[in-house]
Amino acid sequence: MEATTAFLISTFGPAIWKVFETLLEKGKDIALEKSFEPLKQVVDSGYDERKDAESLRQAFLSTLDELKKDTAFDKYDHLLAAWKFTGLSDKARMALAGAAVEMTHFSPAALSNELLAILNLEEDQRALLARFLFELRRQLTNKDRFSAGIQYANEMESLGVLRGLSGEMMIVAERLSTLIGYEEALISERRLTTDDAAALRDYLSEVRQKWEGLMLPLLRKKSGDITNAKLKQVFVPLNLRDIHAEEAARRKMERRAHLEKMAAEQMEQTRPIEIGELLNRYPKFILIGAPGCGKTTLLSRVALAFAEGRAREGPGLEWRQPPSPVLTIAELWRVPQIEPRKIFRAILRRVDRLSGKPVPRRGPNPPDRQLFR
Repeated sequence: MEATTAFLISTFGPAIWKVFETLLEKGKDIALEKSFEPLKQVVDSGYDERKDAESLRQAFLSTLDELKKDTAFDKYDHLLAAWKFTGLSDKARMALAGAAVEMTHFSPAALSNELLAILNLEEDQRALLARFLFELRRQLTNKDRFSAGIQYANEMESLGVLRGLSGEMMIVAERLSTLIGYEEALISERRLTTDDAAALRDYLSEVRQKWEGLMLPLLRKKSGDITNAKLKQVFVPLNLRDIHAEEAARRKMERRAHLEKMAAEQMEQTRPIEIGELLNRYPKFILIGAPGCGKTTLLSRVALAFAEGRAREGPGLEWRQPPSPVLTIAELWRVPQIEPRKIFRAILRRVDRLSGKPVPRRGPNPPDRQLFR
């Protein structure tokens, strides 16, 4: 029994916390002010490997005790044994946790065919899985910090916006897999040490959190809070011009006497250019435009694409260089969750490796003291 319980805790524990985090994201623009803050505190504090795991252990023991009353308990036993033997992918763990939180009442039909497929379950096992998840959810209702997430989910269900959570968690799992692969590629390409790798992960996480939402101060909810919009959803590409290329084309035109060639090159000198073409073409450039034309939003979108590992295939970017985040370090000095000195020292170590000349760390005015005093 203990081996089964330990397996279930490792399967559901961190995954349920990710579900709670997703619920907060789903409910940002819904009038759930009363239950929003308690769940936010739970999510912000993170999953406790000791206290929360113990609460989860008690919930699983109670769940299994209830299932033992069923004459078909041996089927549950076989199901859990199969999961332990074959193991569960991160996508399956996320989907299971989402399905458990979503199972507000016993409903086998609420389980998607995709969930059954990734768990290698047959149709006749649908009700079996639904009963297990429903009973687990019922036990979590009164378990310490889990109750905040269950209550929040109940309120979302009453508004009709909870359905489909399990499917959303599959998408979250795929996205996390992409991000982890991108971060590991960055760490490997730069040959980072443990401290540097941790600083890089913290930095990329902050970039994603900072730039994913676009503030729309003129659109307010009834509570008066500023509404967030997803940058990827509302972004409209800007028409950019490469002044350097235009000047080169213009000089070339002036040296040619044929009017036909002049007309053809006139098209080149005013051709709009994608931001990705500029990034791939020049190591540095100045982006000039009238106030409010979208310069900051454009750069925010670029930063988000790099932080999410989408720069190579993102529309308009198609980054062709080695993996590289867009560093907006100055913005992070005001972020309380990240120690600026840690990030700055990681940058110094990177400069050491590139230049072969260590940056002085000691003396009356070392670099970090100059920046942080």
